Amino acid sequence: MDREVAEVIHPVACGLDVHSAILVACLVRSGPSGGPRYEERSFPTALQGLRELRDWLFASGCQAVGMEATGVYWMPVFAALEGHVQMTVGNPNHMQNLRGHKTDRKDARWIAGLVRHDLIRPSFVPKQEFRDARELTRFRRQLIQARTSMRNEVQRLLARQGSPWEPC
Repeated sequence: MDREVAEVIHPVACGLDVHSAILVACLVRSGPSGGPRYEERSFPTALQGLRELRDWLFASGCQAVGMEATGVYWMPVFAALEGHVQMTVGNPNHMQNLRGHKTDRKDARWIAGLVRHDLIRPSFVPKQEFRDARELTRFRRQLIQARTSMRNEVQRLLARQGSPWEPC
């Protein structure tokens, strides 16, 4: 990725490969000869680990962070770093690495190179209040579905016993 084909937009950038319990971060910065220098670390995705990541990025002078939007694992990381660095959440289909022997470290390095050259097309991430409203709406819908499912199950049980029960 870093063959200097594209202009370096962010001299210090970070790529994150996020999973459920751990994330791998690769910090890339311009070295003395102009080429990239990489520093890789792993962090737990628990709150303390995300704070350590944020402090490490701040101490390193990181300007931009990028990651793939895989599942829901990116959300707590985004929330921990939002407002502290420029965040880019990219669609995994647009950020595909070359197929082959993939590792978390290679993925993080690949993403760091994309961020460094500003080559990630960002996904839409709504503002915090909209994300909160969406989460509450989803939870309400799940509760309603659970209530309906339980009511239907009770109705089926009573029907098997031959009880005349009128639904509400």
